[in-house]
Amino acid sequence: MTYELVTTAKFRKDIKLMKKRGKNLKLLQEVLDTLLEGKLLDAKYKDHALVGNYIGFRECHIQPD
Repeated sequence: MTYELVTTAKFRKDIKLMKKRGKNLKLLQEVLDTLLEGKLLDAKYKDHALVGNYIGFRECHIQPD
């Protein structure tokens, strides 16, 4: 199963900020490609479900803050 990426203004702003801060956008592209193909992420990305007000959402860590 493949998915389609629908971006929001916030997402596009965050990408612009990542570029400005010198973050590695290739890593983000790798993660997005994997998710869009419907595959599971490698354990190194620490994919996990969120709790509280964010139940139903997931998070992964591409690079440390």
